[in-house]
Amino acid sequence: MENKYPFRFCHLYISDRFKQIIFVPFCKNENGWYAEINDLIIDSWPCNFEILQHNIETILDRYSSVSLNSKVKWPSFENSKAKSQQSFNSDYILFRLETDLSRNYGSGEVERIKVSATPTVLDENYSLVGVGHLFDTQVAQIVLDIFNACLKIRN
Repeated sequence: MENKYPFRFCHLYISDRFKQIIFVPFCKNENGWYAEINDLIIDSWPCNFEILQHNIETILDRYSSVSLNSKVKWPSFENSKAKSQQSFNSDYILFRLETDLSRNYGSGEVERIKVSATPTVLDENYSLVGVGHLFDTQVAQIVLDIFNACLKIRN
């Protein structure tokens, strides 16, 4: 069976220090590069588990395969509580969520989402990855598990 789901992705930035989670949709611009769309969802951290799953689904739905004009160059940073780019890079853990196209989908199988994160931009020895189906709260649970693992690696 073929991959019946189109590729789409988003970023999540989670800060335990600032008690914030930022959900960031993307678009593909005319040059083939991906850019953040200034249509974010911002919530407090930790957030309600069901709302986390709902926001993940919503932000993935905001992915656009066509370029959208935005006057904000780096919406995630500009909407964060960080006062500098250094703080943003060190105080937020970046998650990438994307459609898993590594293998074909079975009949009736719902979209699989690959969740990946690196605990810190300063040390890329660790890369944590999980894959789950986009239903109920499976992807939200993977995000929580990887976030907790990232905190342990950082400390």
